[in-house]
Amino acid sequence: MSKRNRGSMLGWLALTIALGGVFLVGQEWSIGKLFQTGVDVSTNLFSTTFFTLTGFHGLHVLLGLVALLIFLCLAWLGDFALGRESAFAAAGYYWHFVDIVWVFVLLTVYILPLLR
Repeated sequence: MSKRNRGSMLGWLALTIALGGVFLVGQEWSIGKLFQTGVDVSTNLFSTTFFTLTGFHGLHVLLGLVALLIFLCLAWLGDFALGRESAFAAAGYYWHFVDIVWVFVLLTVYILPLLR
């Protein structure tokens, strides 16, 4: 957007949205597998923590995808006049925050238990 390259912006936004969607599908698949094996929120402390952390993170990914989809639609329609950079930057900061949180969720839920 800062370079006023609409095509590049559309491509990167679409790729980001697609990868976020793949993440959510993978998360849903993982949760479905747990339910199939009898693990649910009330199984034990780990499952409660797992479902809470990953559920809230998934919700925030979904909210970020909605925001990015709005910007993709606006960009597709050519409705990116000067003055919208701060709104776009805010959505970008939010998305990066969600990415950083995922690193901590990944470490806490998936990697640290393997080290025990």
